[in-house]
Amino acid sequence: IPRELQLLILRTVAETWEGKGRWTGEIGGKRQLIRISQVSRSWRELCLDGQLWANVDLAPMAPYLHPRTYRRITDSARTYAKTLNLRGMDSISALTIMPNLTRLDLRGCRGLSSAEICKVVTAPGLEAVNLKGVQGVTVDVLAQLAGGRYLETLDVSRCRSIDLGDMADFLRRSPSELKDLRVAGLSAGGRGGEFARLAKVERLDMLGCELEDGDMELPDTITHLVLSSNPALSVDMFKRLELPNLISLELADMDFFRETPNPRPLIDFLRSTTRLQKLDLDGTGSHGGVNDRVLEALVRFCPNLTELHISHARLVSPDGLIRLIRGCSKLAVLEADNTPANNAVMREFVKRRRGRLNLQDCRAVTAAAYSEVAAGTRPREGWEGREALPFSYEVGDREGLVLKTFWSWRRVGVPRAWREAR
Repeated sequence: IPRELQLLILRTVAETWEGKGRWTGEIGGKRQLIRISQVSRSWRELCLDGQLWANVDLAPMAPYLHPRTYRRITDSARTYAKTLNLRGMDSISALTIMPNLTRLDLRGCRGLSSAEICKVVTAPGLEAVNLKGVQGVTVDVLAQLAGGRYLETLDVSRCRSIDLGDMADFLRRSPSELKDLRVAGLSAGGRGGEFARLAKVERLDMLGCELEDGDMELPDTITHLVLSSNPALSVDMFKRLELPNLISLELADMDFFRETPNPRPLIDFLRSTTRLQKLDLDGTGSHGGVNDRVLEALVRFCPNLTELHISHARLVSPDGLIRLIRGCSKLAVLEADNTPANNAVMREFVKRRRGRLNLQDCRAVTAAAYSEVAAGTRPREGWEGREALPFSYEVGDREGLVLKTFWSWRRVGVPRAWREAR
């Protein structure tokens, strides 16, 4: 049989493999190619031929793949590979230059040095790069990435060897038009404002970056913004923000209202965010500030709101929450655990028969009231897949409105293995 036909047969086997458990589909097919490559040298040359490995996704096999097999796959796929996913392969210390790469994921590759990462990020066609938590990322890696013209997505969160000042230098040199930039956990380094002005992206994640109010000079191109866990920011930062295109805003675990629980700057900011669909204030209202006035502003100025997180907001009232539910017709997710929400709030949301409501630790929700509405709800949001097997999800766990309360957990069947262990 001609070699081209042999490769076509193996490609068909890899793409249509029907295995068991997690090893099904293309992932299972690639695993089978690795297994049968041990038959002989000729089989190894066929199964590890680069034409079969344009998508080098080795993350599912990270705990099992021998380093020698990894090297053979990447060496043979050098000129064919478009995608390289090595997530979780913490034992590798060397990479292969792949000039045609478009997507790269090296999360969890703790053994890689800066020089090795530089070798693979030189691919001129890179569009998406995920280096989250890779401590080998340095300014040298950023210098190599700055040479790419097509980069759209970059994640360098938790890379401790760089800061926002280094990212500002990268943005100044890079000719690419980034759309998604994630720098969570990087220190501002005194240059947070400079970075913010240069970050002309659509999605920006600056969680835990030690930002200050003076750094909030963000471009109006941003549609998704994460500023959670920046304790130095105050409500005065809203006076600097003008984001008319904002769709998602995350401000969880902030100390806005610890000293001055005045929500007026936040309310004034919400006036200009008519496109807002998601707002996360989880934990931010524990000291006050997130009250009925904020909920009223959401009803008036954010008609497209679909998801709201206000857990630990102790100053909201049941009546305010009911007005919110009635006024925001598109609201599908409401996280209000540990708030004054009561039975009336629960009943009002359950009328929608869709979405998710979280009222855990809301002491005003009683067992009797929950029993009245329990039949039309489900206590947890299940999903399909091998990872979901230990939770023993049933069909009923994936249909209908999700209602989480202190009383709803009693409906959850404890998986047999857990019960026996306990």
